Amino acid sequence: MFFDLRVPHTQIAQVRHIRNFNENGMVKVEDDRLAVAVASQTNLILELTEPITAVRPLGRRVKTRTIRFFADDPRAAIRVLQPRRNTRPNPEGAGPGSPRP
Repeated sequence: MFFDLRVPHTQIAQVRHIRNFNENGMVKVEDDRLAVAVASQTNLILELTEPITAVRPLGRRVKTRTIRFFADDPRAAIRVLQPRRNTRPNPEGAGPGSPRP
């Protein structure tokens, strides 16, 4: 099975590592919660700032605000998916690689 869902990084409110070993089916939707399991497991949860539309494998569209899925390396996924905080530009014009005082 192939499932592709693109989530804009700006819509990620929170990402958490939570293991679940009893998912039924590969792609399941309940209310506004989408689960994409591998071997009946999910280990990450994405909470979104607003619903997005997901297209299920047979073409049905659903709105989802919470996504549970499996990542081989959940720690690396969390580092990448963590919501970005608004950063203000440095008034001295220092770039991102500049040392901090």
